[in-house]
Amino acid sequence: SSGSESTVVRLWMKFAEPRVGSFARSKQPHSRNADWTPIMSMVRSFQYKRTEQITIECRQFPVIPAEAITIHKSQGGTYAQVTVHLEGRISRSALYVGCSRATNANGLYIMEQRLDIYYQNVKSLNKHIADIRSDKLICSADILCFAETWTLSQEEFPIEGYNPIARLDGETRSSPRRPANGL
Repeated sequence: SSGSESTVVRLWMKFAEPRVGSFARSKQPHSRNADWTPIMSMVRSFQYKRTEQITIECRQFPVIPAEAITIHKSQGGTYAQVTVHLEGRISRSALYVGCSRATNANGLYIMEQRLDIYYQNVKSLNKHIADIRSDKLICSADILCFAETWTLSQEEFPIEGYNPIARLDGETRSSPRRPANGL
């Protein structure tokens, strides 16, 4: 600031998605609100005319007003950056239109809230329970569903972070073999 003039050097913005701006917030946290992200001004220089030695400097913030449009409205257009929200049902053709509006894959962002269900025909849960418990991909699902478990009603197979909702077991063991059923 010189005299009565003052210059804005940074904007503080709060983004809906916590991951946006996390690096900038870690480098320069706001003293009052940890959710605010600093946006620093930038100086761009360009030559006025090729034949003259006049250089112009422009100070601005790298902020672009944005708007949302429907997938149907976007049809026929191309955009450097596209975010497709996958909430509710979306047809395959609409998903194609939404994703193909981005000029390249680096500009495509897919946002979704989904329920991950892991299903496997295990053919003996008793035999494979240790493998299941140690598999991080399996244990990252919201719901686990196993078929042909060959389990008996008196057996328990706890998996950390999960509670059984329903079981269909073989009731008795009439032979050395386990019953080929179960869910």
